[in-house]
Amino acid sequence: MGSYSQKSNKNKNFEFKERILILESHVYSQIQNLIAESLKMEQVGLGFGSYNESVIKMNKFIPMENLDKSETSFSLDYERMIKEIQIHEQNGLILLGFFHTHPKNANSYPSKKDRYYMRFWPHPYIWMIASAAKTPLLRIFSFYRDKIIEIPYSLSNQ
Repeated sequence: MGSYSQKSNKNKNFEFKERILILESHVYSQIQNLIAESLKMEQVGLGFGSYNESVIKMNKFIPMENLDKSETSFSLDYERMIKEIQIHEQNGLILLGFFHTHPKNANSYPSKKDRYYMRFWPHPYIWMIASAAKTPLLRIFSFYRDKIIEIPYSLSNQ
């Protein structure tokens, strides 16, 4: 896998700030549709938007193919991911993070494998994890200084 450093996230000294994630309602609907499909295999996607000192705003969601076609793992087409990042950057959006589901009886907390990979995409990136089998349906996390931090979210109709 090659390397890619997003323009907006080059600062390695980025300090953690308490933020809330605002999911636009159409983004949440797309996520709900993928959750419904997650009983067959893990679903995955990319979230794009912007952030400031207090708010992370996700207004674009791109479902991606799970190359593993597995109920318990996922992998992305890295070249397509880079293309999506470049396209969205041209429109003023940055990659905020990744979405995936935990099917069957799993919960919406990061698995051991998730925690391992979160180290490669730490804060300010977010990890959205959903489970069709457990409540709450969707949880948002970030990995910061060897800790997993849950990020609160709300829905917006904008």
